[in-house]
Amino acid sequence: MSAIRMTTGGSRPVAAFSRAVGADGRALPTDPDAPPPGGIAARTRRVMGNRAVVLNGIGPDRPDVMHCRCCLSGSARSSGAFDKICQGCFLPGRRPARTITGVPAPGAPAGADCIARRPAAGAAA
Repeated sequence: MSAIRMTTGGSRPVAAFSRAVGADGRALPTDPDAPPPGGIAARTRRVMGNRAVVLNGIGPDRPDVMHCRCCLSGSARSSGAFDKICQGCFLPGRRPARTITGVPAPGAPAGADCIARRPAAGAAA
């Protein structure tokens, strides 16, 4: 069964898309927003923080994330800041798979969405 959910908190969506959809025990949080000032480190913190807000709003938490798809501009791909911040978002040994895609958008140095499992009600993670 599919579910489309809007959550509160996080950044204000700037596009007409759901912040998260779910089906068959999986959740796909996404959060289109305007890039903040401050470069790759600020953008990465905001993107990953928004993922956490959206995940918490629909049930899963960061340990439930199975895969992250990250979109980075050329300058961001060469920055170790993105990796360092992302690694700090997940527990060692519980880090998700990751795909990095290059985008030709210097104004938006980082973006990410992820796929997470939705634990059954009352189930231990």
